[in-house]
Amino acid sequence: MSLATNNARLEEVPTTVPIAGRQEVTINPGKPWPSPYRGSKYSIVHSHKFNQLVMRWQHRHEIQVYNEPPEGLVEALGRLGKTAGRGTGQFRVTASREILTKVHASEYDHADEAPFAKGYIPVYVGKLAGNIEFLEFDIDPSPPAPGTANIWDGLSFTHGESWSVSPNGSLKWKWQGFEFESAFDHPELVATYLEYRPTGGLVYITEFGHVWGNFSYRHAPDAKKVQLNRKFKEWRRTATSSQKRLVQRRLLYTKSQGEVDGLLPIHLGHLSSFDNGVVPKPVVEDLSYFMMVSEDTGGGEYGNSPSAAV
Repeated sequence: MSLATNNARLEEVPTTVPIAGRQEVTINPGKPWPSPYRGSKYSIVHSHKFNQLVMRWQHRHEIQVYNEPPEGLVEALGRLGKTAGRGTGQFRVTASREILTKVHASEYDHADEAPFAKGYIPVYVGKLAGNIEFLEFDIDPSPPAPGTANIWDGLSFTHGESWSVSPNGSLKWKWQGFEFESAFDHPELVATYLEYRPTGGLVYITEFGHVWGNFSYRHAPDAKKVQLNRKFKEWRRTATSSQKRLVQRRLLYTKSQGEVDGLLPIHLGHLSSFDNGVVPKPVVEDLSYFMMVSEDTGGGEYGNSPSAAV
């Protein structure tokens, strides 16, 4: 097994965040994050096989892939107090390439500046520059032709910001009973999703700007069923065993009484093709969200998980 390399690096630059009251604020690296904690989920863990820290994506310990951490990220996480200064644990990457993490208030120098200064505080680390690559999966593929969709065979769990599209055309970010709308309008993105799934559902936007979602054969228009069936047959002829395995996992874990065949992950396009490329950004309207998110430890992501089994 070889370790994927990339030219990814951390850029410690400010970012702008929309907040309530149609305002926006500039956030510097290392400061508390005043927006929903979201994005593609990765971890920095120690690998015994490679005898170094690696960047890991995983699905329920069933599928794990690795590469080298973005340059400068581990050091920055350590300086922030992540896992007692070791710089390991989980982090997120938003659709705007903002890198976020959580640091316990007892280890974090700026806890008093957070909306809620206890527990695990979301922190802005900086922006991701360059590319992330995994040997088994392409997470930055060519977009489908206009008016069509491809099978999404990149990472299809905890990858991308998840947004809820309703049949009435709204786009909201949801988590544990909280619902926050984007600061911007996204009619083209929503309309394209509803062409494939008129009943609504979740759409995902990755740090590379790719938009993918769940395709329901039960509720899809006949023309889209024909189109996706043809695409799926073509895809099976060329897909790798790793890609097939992950798509099958997606179908398995999205099965329900109403979706007996599961939901097929499909690539709807690149964000640059919708609404002039405007990235959805949720606005926190209920400040109790920050108390709730500070209590969410993510299942041992903050230093209590074992080393990567590689």
